[in-house]
Amino acid sequence: MEDAAKMDILKSSALFKNLSQEQIQTIAPKFESKRFQPGEIIFDDGSSQTDGMYIIAEGSIKIFKNLPGDEARQQAIAVLPAGSFFGEMALLDEETRSAGAVALDECELMFLSKESFNGIIGQDLEMAHEILTRISKVMSKRLRDTNNLFREVVSWGYRARKEVRDLKSNFLSTISHELRTPIHSIQGFSSLMRDSGNVDEGTKQKFIEVILTESKRLADLINDLISLAEIEYGAIVLERKQTDLAALIEKALERYNPEAEEKKLVFQLLIPANLPAVMVDGNRLLQSIEHLVENAIKFTPYNGEIKIEV
Repeated sequence: MEDAAKMDILKSSALFKNLSQEQIQTIAPKFESKRFQPGEIIFDDGSSQTDGMYIIAEGSIKIFKNLPGDEARQQAIAVLPAGSFFGEMALLDEETRSAGAVALDECELMFLSKESFNGIIGQDLEMAHEILTRISKVMSKRLRDTNNLFREVVSWGYRARKEVRDLKSNFLSTISHELRTPIHSIQGFSSLMRDSGNVDEGTKQKFIEVILTESKRLADLINDLISLAEIEYGAIVLERKQTDLAALIEKALERYNPEAEEKKLVFQLLIPANLPAVMVDGNRLLQSIEHLVENAIKFTPYNGEIKIEV
């Protein structure tokens, strides 16, 4: 594939869409083109190939997990269309992959080796910040999706023990991988700050914001897991106290404002001015409200409206 064609694909990819023409022109030659036929395995679940990442130029890819026992060999985690990127964990650690990828139809992929990636982010701090931020956002979304999967697993506890056990096994395999997601973001940006002595104050503040955001996401995930374990074993304790429900809702909306702005969604709040305080466990109720807001954003079309009424 010619560099000009690579540049057109990179400009349309979610990973590089905010880079300048000059920056894309610099990195395009580092990509290698690979073609896969329908049903062909790109890499298998448990593969130790931690050598790079892919951008889908044409076609679509299914990300899957191998299941134990006599279950079907592939369970789809996600289907990624052209313009998506995947295999990003291969760039950030030396651990075995915990998922595989298969071509759903004939597809062309642009492959970037780990060594080339390190060269790209090492030569331009502004470009490094943009690329790592995009990777961080995508991986954080997958982290939230995995967390939601575990909530569903717990809610299915009344089903047969074997079914729950298998689902939990699949989740634990995924969560052990996903827990590293915010950690690697924190490590990556911390290393950039340490190793780059000429970072300007504006860039440093951006790095710090990413580190703080990822730290909070990691803490939230750990707290969710602890809460879910308490619920499952009947050890949950509700700490009820007088709580301002309106402030709780505003806090939940503030967290998801970036996602709402990205889809150009508008929040309509219908909350009485004289709303009294309520006796609830504020932290646990906040988790529930955030889950509802997240789902509302996910399933509301672009330029839509989300109504919150009390």
